[in-house]
Amino acid sequence: MAEAKRAVTSTDNYAQNGRRDPLISVIVPVYNVREYLTLCVKSIAAQTYKNIEIILVDDGSTDSSGEVCDRYAAIDNRIKVIHNKNSGMGVSYNTGIDAAEGEYIGFVESDDMVDENFYESLYNLALYHNKPDIVKSEWFIWHSQQDNVSKDSQLFNYNDYELFSICERTSLLLVQCTVWSAIYRKDFLNSKQVRYLETPGASYQDVGFTYKALPQAERIVVTP
Repeated sequence: MAEAKRAVTSTDNYAQNGRRDPLISVIVPVYNVREYLTLCVKSIAAQTYKNIEIILVDDGSTDSSGEVCDRYAAIDNRIKVIHNKNSGMGVSYNTGIDAAEGEYIGFVESDDMVDENFYESLYNLALYHNKPDIVKSEWFIWHSQQDNVSKDSQLFNYNDYELFSICERTSLLLVQCTVWSAIYRKDFLNSKQVRYLETPGASYQDVGFTYKALPQAERIVVTP
């Protein structure tokens, strides 16, 4: 079984009652992941933050992953499907960014899942901190060994959250490049021309994206 990264955040609610939530776009690159795709899509569709669009970019899958995408799009009008010829994960992510209409953009790999309050928690922090360029969370890796499931995590060691300005990010550059445990302000990605490398396959395109995004962001919020 593939290892699944499971992004989590604090449940603290910084939002004001009665606000109208803006759109968050969640981009999922899909390639031959039929075994995991249903759990992934369901975890995004079940978010407590309801005003989301889910962009499934099928990268020329040769199993039934593309059909699974279409099936979910037929029953949930928040789900959009883009079918591409096989071009690699970087192209899939960039296709999704260009198609996204949300104020913030999130990424979820198609064999992963997110906690139900993930995007609500991240956006609440974004709202509380006057909409920084990036809000980044803790994450877990769940991996199976026979019938047992264990849990590893990478801890930031913050009691609650921490706000980084552009000159304070050395520690962030030392953490693993987990693009899927964050939301990114779309205007920031566009203005700084932050995109994935369009190299073949799934060849660590998240590393290039991370080292384009983090050094150029004016403000970043990190939460455990």
